[in-house]
Amino acid sequence: MTIRYVPISSEHIRHDAPVTRSSSADTIVLVSPRRKWIKIVTGCAAFTGVGVLAVARGDTVGWVVIAIFGPAMAFGSALVIRPSRLTVDDRGLTSSQFWRSDRFEFCDCSDFTSWSNPTARTPGLVVFDWSGLGTKRLGGWNKRMSGRNASLPDTYGMTAESLAMMLNERRDTTSHPSG
Repeated sequence: MTIRYVPISSEHIRHDAPVTRSSSADTIVLVSPRRKWIKIVTGCAAFTGVGVLAVARGDTVGWVVIAIFGPAMAFGSALVIRPSRLTVDDRGLTSSQFWRSDRFEFCDCSDFTSWSNPTARTPGLVVFDWSGLGTKRLGGWNKRMSGRNASLPDTYGMTAESLAMMLNERRDTTSHPSG
């Protein structure tokens, strides 16, 4: 069954974001909208086509264009076929993208908050401190950039603020087993 989770008001969620509840009433599954990746794949296909035409005319710069936009087209196509998803249950969340899944237990996470790169026009990310990260280099870079050592790779069709609010509410309303 497909439902829309609207944490505050309808202005906080993009209406192309599929949200489902699993067979367990306590599990929410958010799926990244395909529309964004279809647009990216279309653009990459156009640039790759231009690169092929350039190579056909003897211009070696076309190979550079193909080398950049060809793999990006393949990557985007994979996300159209199998979009990333976020599964939220009573104990934590699981972020799945391609063959990789990352599990974050709520008891190991700080507050979730939204962050936007001040130099880019991006919609923002959900960031948090995760005790399971340890001292990995990527965590240090994230901490210097956003103030937190971990982030979710997508907002799954929601605004970063709404997703962070939903995760904080879910974490605060669920009980955590001790130990």
